[in-house]
Amino acid sequence: MPNIFQSWKQLEKLEIQASGFEGPIPSSLAVLHNLVELRISDLPGEGSKFPDIKNMKNMYRLMLRSCNISGPIPDYIWEFSQLQILDLSFNKLEGNISDSESLAKFQYMYLTHNSLSGSIPDWISSRDSR
Repeated sequence: MPNIFQSWKQLEKLEIQASGFEGPIPSSLAVLHNLVELRISDLPGEGSKFPDIKNMKNMYRLMLRSCNISGPIPDYIWEFSQLQILDLSFNKLEGNISDSESLAKFQYMYLTHNSLSGSIPDWISSRDSR
């Protein structure tokens, strides 16, 4: 993937899906503090750890699907107060899902095809089925 994000600091939405790029996700993505939507998918090639997006606190939709990401899901993801849609499926993520009640705000969460462990948090099983 190109490492060209340093000058795009006002960008609010970034979508790179099935682009033909290869990983890893560049670290320069961290300067995009104004992002509310980030969608990257189908990124073969060199794997990476979860990208540093901790300053993107207004994130509404986060999709890093099939990006060859390994390691744990960072704790700060569960604290993003605006996040409603999370898709981290088809990666190599490990660890647990937070048991925080604040996650009940999520509309959709896709974590399929990872290596997550631990019990299913209470907030998931107690949600309204609608």
